[in-house]
Amino acid sequence: LITILVIGFAIYAIKKIKNPFIWLALLLIIIPFLGATALSIKSSIYLDRYFIFTLPFFLILIGGAIFKIGNKTIRGLLIAIAIFGTFISFPIHWNNLNASKKSGMAGTANYLNQQIKPDEKIYVGSSFVYFTFKYYNKTGVAPLLFAPGYLPHFSGTALLSPKDIIKDFNRETQKGDIVWLINTTGFGNYRPETPKNWIFVEEKGFQDIYNYRGWIVVTKYQVN
Repeated sequence: LITILVIGFAIYAIKKIKNPFIWLALLLIIIPFLGATALSIKSSIYLDRYFIFTLPFFLILIGGAIFKIGNKTIRGLLIAIAIFGTFISFPIHWNNLNASKKSGMAGTANYLNQQIKPDEKIYVGSSFVYFTFKYYNKTGVAPLLFAPGYLPHFSGTALLSPKDIIKDFNRETQKGDIVWLINTTGFGNYRPETPKNWIFVEEKGFQDIYNYRGWIVVTKYQVN
């Protein structure tokens, strides 16, 4: 329904607004989507958040269409609906997120801050949550990112240095060590394979606020 309304407003705006700049606004909305769709034929690059810059032009079209409506009653009603929708959309979205029950990395770090001792080790299995944990980390133990292979540039490589990375669990641990492994089920991530001499002790999960982030999972091991 929203898609139909938006297309309707766009068509109406094109017909009624004679200023040639309306075509600039329209093209700045359409071309990025068409370009991303075309490029995604071979390798998918389409993500909604990449198109946030098109929003102002989107609003220009809708606003322009509304103000070109001749009937004052209908025009006033649509303006009121737009304003009302703007004011209620955020609280509705916030309520649907149910953020108070999804502590994510903040809850993870709070748990670890109370559990970890200075001589224990913290490893993180994904760069997508590594920096978030570093922000909340108050344990006094420096976490290391497990990255045995190549890391793509979009995973935060510009912020990493060699001292932040661990490539081989076996080389960095010894018998008697307590290891905490932080991983995420989100971002299409996987659980790193741990050495056979790591004995499972306990595990705890913290749901993240957005579904694509999944759960933050903390697993405690003892090296045998």
